[in-house]
Amino acid sequence: MSDRIEILKNSVNNAIRAICPERAILWTEYYKNKLNRNKPVEIQAAEAMCYVLQNKSIEIYPDELVVGNYTSHRVGGIIYPEKAGLSALAEIFTFHKRKVNPLSTSRGDRFRLFSIIPFWLNRNVLYIAPIKKPLSLFIVRLSSSESREAVFLSNQ
Repeated sequence: MSDRIEILKNSVNNAIRAICPERAILWTEYYKNKLNRNKPVEIQAAEAMCYVLQNKSIEIYPDELVVGNYTSHRVGGIIYPEKAGLSALAEIFTFHKRKVNPLSTSRGDRFRLFSIIPFWLNRNVLYIAPIKKPLSLFIVRLSSSESREAVFLSNQ
């Protein structure tokens, strides 16, 4: 392994793992803008992505030839509030205290992320999907020789 690659590997391995608030905050800003509310879903998603990319911070680390990271941290996690991210946001005040795989967050970032929860409560995919296409419950026998059954949710 080259010296440069070794330096990059050590840099990533020794980086503090953290939650990046940028994408969630910027995505929320876009969707809160009343001018964007009546646009087709596909246009909203494309424009929201554009808004995030135009407004997020850029960090270029030493010794990188290919640069760019989707988080504001060297090693970071992203929260997608419009998908299943609300479950993560519900635990935002405990991530930094976990014994296994703690994720650092500043106090300010925790409160900023917590503040977007009300907006997404009835706008996330886990809330919307069952309304658009109700879930049906069905049971499948795993094999004819076993008596175990599996339960699945499906929006057929």
